[in-house]
Amino acid sequence: MLGIWGLSTIAAIPNSSTLKAIAVTMIGPRSGDGWHRSGYRRATLDLGTLDLMGGLSVIAVLVGYFTFSELISWQKGYLITKKPENRATQDSVLAGMRSVFTHRWLTLRASIIPARWSVSFLGVGGTVAGFVAYGHAVQSAKGSRESFGKGDIRGLIGPEASVDAKDGGSLLPAIAFGLPGSEAGVILVTVLAIHGLTPGTPMLSDDLGLTFTLIFALLLSNFLTSVVGVGIAPALARLSYLPVYKIALPVFIASAVSIIHINGGVVDLFVALTLGVFGYLLKHFNWPRVPMIIAFVLGDFFEANVMVAHRLQSLGRLNFFERPAAMILAAMIVLSILWIARKKQTLEPRSPLRPYSAAFATLIAAMGVGLALIAFLSPDYSIYTRFVAATCAAMLVAIALRDTLSPKAVAEEPLLLGVPRVNAVPIVLMAVLPVVIWALGMGPSLGVLTFAWIAQRGEIRVRALTVALAWGAAVGAVGIWYFGFWSNVLLPEPALSTFWR
Repeated sequence: MLGIWGLSTIAAIPNSSTLKAIAVTMIGPRSGDGWHRSGYRRATLDLGTLDLMGGLSVIAVLVGYFTFSELISWQKGYLITKKPENRATQDSVLAGMRSVFTHRWLTLRASIIPARWSVSFLGVGGTVAGFVAYGHAVQSAKGSRESFGKGDIRGLIGPEASVDAKDGGSLLPAIAFGLPGSEAGVILVTVLAIHGLTPGTPMLSDDLGLTFTLIFALLLSNFLTSVVGVGIAPALARLSYLPVYKIALPVFIASAVSIIHINGGVVDLFVALTLGVFGYLLKHFNWPRVPMIIAFVLGDFFEANVMVAHRLQSLGRLNFFERPAAMILAAMIVLSILWIARKKQTLEPRSPLRPYSAAFATLIAAMGVGLALIAFLSPDYSIYTRFVAATCAAMLVAIALRDTLSPKAVAEEPLLLGVPRVNAVPIVLMAVLPVVIWALGMGPSLGVLTFAWIAQRGEIRVRALTVALAWGAAVGAVGIWYFGFWSNVLLPEPALSTFWR
């Protein structure tokens, strides 16, 4: 409801950036509606650290939520354990090209999504359009959706069509208004400014030839990348048969070091580890992961503009029912929700849930209820925030009750706390790693992680433990040298070193 009201209202505001500045000036450093501005500590769960008061790092969230969660699953040996018998009909390049025309309406709709998200009132760029396109492909699929995430070509066509079309959608506002609609648009506007070119009317009149050059260059680049992609596709497909468990640990260490270098601290690494475990559990228990990322990316935009709309409405400057565009958008969103709910009733019967699915759903519901209680008990949250928190908590409780009453599938492999044993060890290592880093420091912690990661895959023998110990010592020594002498990152001293002083 908050999203419906906020989006539809802001869509009808002319020159919203100017009104935003006016509203913030009138509100001051703190508003009575629960939204806060710079200079005042926000009522968030920052755990008492300054590193989290400004919010979570986007890189840490994305790397942890997607990369680390996938690395946990890279323990069974290969991404694909058996080659298809008839490659010509199942996974040939020609079959993939034909599927684009077979699902031509999905390709067309997914290609329109990034233009709408880049040019329209959202102004958040085309990056999130790929996630939206995937969600649209899932929701618009006929019949069962169980095949998505397991090789359904529609789950690839939607995001790829959106990604290919997002550059064109972001090019229009960048050239016509000087408003970049994506990361590439920011670079383009900067380059134009360096060369003395002004986006806007000059680019559409005096420099129209350059504008068409950019358009045709973008068109030609799409053709070239398609040709190169089709040419190297057979070679890239062979990567699916590599033993991925051998590269899981190097990728994890490289990602962890990169996260630390972004802001020069280990807090982002702790965030990534937490979201990595959480993302894997969502994937394992068949919960959608994309909506959380969309909410994370658009959260600041929604919050700031809903605050502006609410303040303008309270001052009599804005009336939702006098804005036809706002009411039309609200009606479209409500009808979309009703259409999705009605379509889900016509799907095939729900398949049995994994073991411990009810326990995981209950844990998520408890977290939602806890956050809702914080919103209700704290005076710093508005009535709209409390309504949204209560609605989300009620939905999570309903899902937990449904999963409790649904039939459970029989476990096909040994489980530990509801997840396969081969994946449970990396989860435990990621959960314990922050404590080890706090006690030993970053360098020795990488050595301990390497030893435990390698040792858990082999049998408990002297030779296997010796090899794991040798690799752990080597990685630990390199980590100590890197963070202690070569890197410019200033990390906190290990707790044990201060304890023995």
